[in-house]
Amino acid sequence: MNGDKIMEAIGIIDEELIAEADKKIYKRRISKKVILSLIAALIAFSALGITSFAKAYNASLDEVLYYAFPSVAQSLKPVNLSCEDNGIKMEVISADIKDNEAHIYVSMQDITGNRIDKSIDLYDSYSLKIPYDQHGTCSKIGYDEETGKAAFLVNINSRDNSIPKGKVTLSMNCFLSGKFEHEGFIDEIDLSKAELFPEYETDVTRYKRLKDKYESGSLQNNIYRFAYERIPRVIQNMLNLNDGYFEYEYYDEETENYLSKIGDSFYTSETGAEFVAMGFIDDKLHIKVFYGNRHYNDHIGFLSVFDKNGNEIHSTNMKYIYNFGEVEPNLFAPDETWVDYCFDISPEEIEGCRLYGSFWIYENYTEGDWEVTFRIP
Repeated sequence: MNGDKIMEAIGIIDEELIAEADKKIYKRRISKKVILSLIAALIAFSALGITSFAKAYNASLDEVLYYAFPSVAQSLKPVNLSCEDNGIKMEVISADIKDNEAHIYVSMQDITGNRIDKSIDLYDSYSLKIPYDQHGTCSKIGYDEETGKAAFLVNINSRDNSIPKGKVTLSMNCFLSGKFEHEGFIDEIDLSKAELFPEYETDVTRYKRLKDKYESGSLQNNIYRFAYERIPRVIQNMLNLNDGYFEYEYYDEETENYLSKIGDSFYTSETGAEFVAMGFIDDKLHIKVFYGNRHYNDHIGFLSVFDKNGNEIHSTNMKYIYNFGEVEPNLFAPDETWVDYCFDISPEEIEGCRLYGSFWIYENYTEGDWEVTFRIP
């Protein structure tokens, strides 16, 4: 939250709005004294972030929502409806829908175990059952250790189409938890040993090779054919649906060279990421890392290089390279993922450089069929 937004947030919370919030937003009253004291802490909140702010001021989830997103919180209307599946309870606490945008305050709670923790990620699995395209964002409000409840503010936009009035249904089908993170210098890798003349390829050569791999008329081939004929190119690229089918002459965007070698690993991170190739292409350092099947764990990492003077050099490009497979019945998704990291460092500049990595992986993937149908007055 920048300074302008802080002042805007403070400005809109006047005496009248405080009184209105007391009556309408939550069944449990929020005292004026608490409101004014936490407004004074908004600047601290902008620096600390939502999670740290909640800890520093011992704020409840509802209070954090109010101070993180005051204008949205003031518009929310009570819903208090829930559902349970696979031992997980999803509750729509409150919501507001106006024109093409929906704000939904929702919580998740494990009522049979401990699969929910402070690292929970809804994994973009939420959606409204409406007859229009939609896109959404999600902000984690916080996690209450006493109740084991995690709260989120889900925002869904249906672009230029108004969300139908009356009953709507929020659905969710999975989430991640048990996040493990590790970062630090990787001095086990000597960057000066990078190959000077490694094997490499481009998207053009890869698409040609993969196209030859799939037999004509196969289910996967037909999926790619349908994607090419029916789905706009920008969405194809976002979903990586073009991997494996499109002929190379269709690919007319700028391409980057990247390492083609995917042999045995020479280093494995604490999270299990395997370093499989390292070399210079066009006087730039490339490092290729294998992350396995990211569909169930969101396994990924970020690399940077520190030169001999201690200056950090970030990668100029992260090229994702996928092999598709059937990860669930009737669902194709990347079952193998490599990332090629490119650094603007030449062989002459590599002496004395050190590699730094930051990785994460989620150890728990939980599926369910959670749906709550509600009506906004």
